[in-house]
Amino acid sequence: MNGNYEQIVGGWMKEAVNFLNNSPATTYKNTDYSSQDIWTMIDDAFNSEWEVGAETQYDEGGDQVKSPYGLAFSHAYVVLGTDQLKDSNGNVDYNLLRIRNPWRSETYSGPWSDADPRWTDSYKEQVDYLDRDDGVFFCDMDTFKDGFESFTLIYSANEQTQSWYYDTNVPANSYSSYTFTLT
Repeated sequence: MNGNYEQIVGGWMKEAVNFLNNSPATTYKNTDYSSQDIWTMIDDAFNSEWEVGAETQYDEGGDQVKSPYGLAFSHAYVVLGTDQLKDSNGNVDYNLLRIRNPWRSETYSGPWSDADPRWTDSYKEQVDYLDRDDGVFFCDMDTFKDGFESFTLIYSANEQTQSWYYDTNVPANSYSSYTFTLT
């Protein structure tokens, strides 16, 4: 551990994660992927025991400005998990992300918010649904793609080594991808 959360004022999530626990991370821009591709990448990350964050777009007004979904702009959220809502035959009806605002309060007002009438008793049981202002909310994939600018995969599985590549010459606001072959 190199620092603590209180020392981070703002910036890119992958830089904050690197500062806090030296974990490598990659940020993916939502506009570069389909909703299904984003679901697959995030679900695979959780299956690999990685951590996932999500970032809203920058706004000069900072995090006091809200999106049409009630999400704070210029803000980072934690993706807690992936959930699938199924019908009575076991078919998947919806892929949802379980997201948490680190402020521990909830302003999300989009599809699958606490007040959304789509929540049936059956769906609530499938995800251990709680209607309370704790910062945790559910978001469908199309809304996630539209309401968040990017997501960050944090490679922190048990098999992580302390040897990795970090590029310091990447221009601000750019997204980079590297492929390495270990021999």
